[in-house]
Amino acid sequence: MNYAVKEHETVILVPVPEAESLVTEVRKKYDAQFLRAVPAHITLLYPFYPLRRVTQDIIARLGDVFAGFCPFSFELASVKTFSNAVYLDPTPHEPFLHLTEAIFVEFPEKPPYEGKHPVITPHLTIVPVGEDQDLAQIRSNIEAAILDSLPIKVLANKALLATQDERGRWSAEEEFCIGGKTV
Repeated sequence: MNYAVKEHETVILVPVPEAESLVTEVRKKYDAQFLRAVPAHITLLYPFYPLRRVTQDIIARLGDVFAGFCPFSFELASVKTFSNAVYLDPTPHEPFLHLTEAIFVEFPEKPPYEGKHPVITPHLTIVPVGEDQDLAQIRSNIEAAILDSLPIKVLANKALLATQDERGRWSAEEEFCIGGKTV
């Protein structure tokens, strides 16, 4: 699969380093290219502006959005699927939805997923699944492999504005404290 995005598009996400080693092992087996491209995270808003359009004003506005929230705890306790991916389900969903809504209110010209999905489902993608792959079997295999490692307890206290390079590798461009200003 090709994970390249449009010209240095950005994404706003909550990193989940607590899940990195677990999903890395699964990604090695099912999709090594995805492993290199995407660290463990929960997306808040994608796509955001192309990197060349991200100004200090935009950074300050994002900092103000995150300053209006408190850090929050969540768990990754269950494996679920979309039609094209296997993911970990964060519980509770509401803090992620509130953050996404607040970013969208501040930047109404940037709806989540370009407005293509009427319902936003917070998730940590483990692996994408191609049309030629057996989604149910992959989910079952992943559940069997990681069930003993769940739940993963996480404190969400920062968010990142990240972008991808030409090879699809992510890098953080800006870090924000949830409950504070830009780090």
